[in-house]
Amino acid sequence: METCISAAARSSAATRATDALTDNDALDASNIEVTVQDGVVKLSGSVPHRLMKRLAEDLADACTGVRDVDNALRVGPSATAGFASGATAEPLS
Repeated sequence: METCISAAARSSAATRATDALTDNDALDASNIEVTVQDGVVKLSGSVPHRLMKRLAEDLADACTGVRDVDNALRVGPSATAGFASGATAEPLS
């Protein structure tokens, strides 16, 4: 049996998950992207610490309407971290 989830329901689940991530003071959600399909939240992007990766998954999973969480977050600095502040990359010796 196929479940039909309306665009409004998908949007609502995405909004709830995004709000849960951004409202939590222990989580830096500035580099997290949230998408939802068929009740499955996909987290992508990066977080600075492993505990934040786990926290993001737990927060998204606790949201109403979420069936499962696909946590594709990477741990470590984002690809652009540091460059916005004018830092430059130098090769390692």
